[in-house]
Parts: sequence; C-alpha cells; structure tokens
Amino acid sequence: MAVSRANLLVGAMNRDEPREVITGPATADGLNVERVLTARIIDEAVDQPGGSIRACI
Repeated sequence: MAVSRANLLVGAMNRDEPREVITGPATADGLNVERVLTARIIDEAVDQPGGSIRACI
C-alpha cells in the first residue's frame, strides 16, 4: 500500500487529540482505557524535550 510507505508530516497535537489517538483504537474494539492511564501517558509525553505531543504516540 502506497500510504504505508509515504512520509507524512504531522504537527503538534492539542491536549484533546492525543487522548483520541490513545483511546480511539481501543474504543473501536469495544475496550476502555482508564482515564488515569491516558492522563499519565499524555503528561509524560508533554514532559519530553520540546514539550509538545507528536503523532509518535
């Protein structure tokens, strides 16, 4: 598939977008992700150098 070989530039996400990136696939499969876990993942990503959340989550 051509898209899997493409380079896509993605800017920093706002505070709500990473939550959807983290929980969206689980929700699609009927699973729940604990809010505390999601918040911790986001907090740790924000604490990384640069202080923004990238699409690498």
